[in-house]
Amino acid sequence: MAWTKQYESRFIRVNPERRHFQVNRRVYTDPAIFELEKQRLLRRSWQYLGHESEVAAKNDFLVRQVIDTTLIFTRDRNGALHAFYNSCPHRGAIICRENAGNRRNFTCPYHGWVFKNSGELQTQNATHGYEADFNAEQMYNLLPVPRLATRAGFVFVNFDQDAMPLDEFLGDAGDRIDMLSQHSPAGLEVIGGMQEYYIKANYKLMCENSYDGYHLYATHGSYLDYQFSMLKGLDVRKPEGAGRGLSNGHSCFELDIQTGRPIAQWLPVWGEKARA
Repeated sequence: MAWTKQYESRFIRVNPERRHFQVNRRVYTDPAIFELEKQRLLRRSWQYLGHESEVAAKNDFLVRQVIDTTLIFTRDRNGALHAFYNSCPHRGAIICRENAGNRRNFTCPYHGWVFKNSGELQTQNATHGYEADFNAEQMYNLLPVPRLATRAGFVFVNFDQDAMPLDEFLGDAGDRIDMLSQHSPAGLEVIGGMQEYYIKANYKLMCENSYDGYHLYATHGSYLDYQFSMLKGLDVRKPEGAGRGLSNGHSCFELDIQTGRPIAQWLPVWGEKARA
């Protein structure tokens, strides 16, 4: 097979004419490559933190892990959104040990330093050993993530102060996010509860699986059979879909399948109570 140097590197080989695309499997298994990706790619890209409805009330907060960093995602007492490193600027102790809650202040459990939920150091829990203007330069406030931005209620962070603006980074994917937020005139709300699972695999496998519709029938055939049995009597079509590139490396998978939606397509099998 003839490979052109223009499309070849130590990680990939591409033959556009034959529509062949091969990836070196080391990019899914080599820890050194993963560390390189975190520094050169992931920590310079905008990462999803949460939806603003998850901290809807003043003083609400969540603790989230982004890449390998734990953050406090909070709405302060004035209603502004923040993302702080979950680490005390004094000795580095973890400040927030709860996953969620409502607090006007955060207190470090090690030495009792107290911070407002807008980040400012309020007290060092001691009246001796500190000058009156100890924090005049604000260097002992909670450390915010370098960049925080919102698109249609979805909140993103970036660890690179010089990163491109969020909207520029999202490219065509920004329109899809807008579309998701406009399914109802009432807007989008993330409801309580969550489902978590852990997998010992490279993050790229999870991304690829999310927009790989090729495996649908082979892997999830029993689920599709269940769906069709629930939709008896309705106009059910065989699912068809396609993966789409959305510029800047973003992509999505579109699938025409009758899964039902609370507002756009309520299904009788859900029962009347589900309408609410």
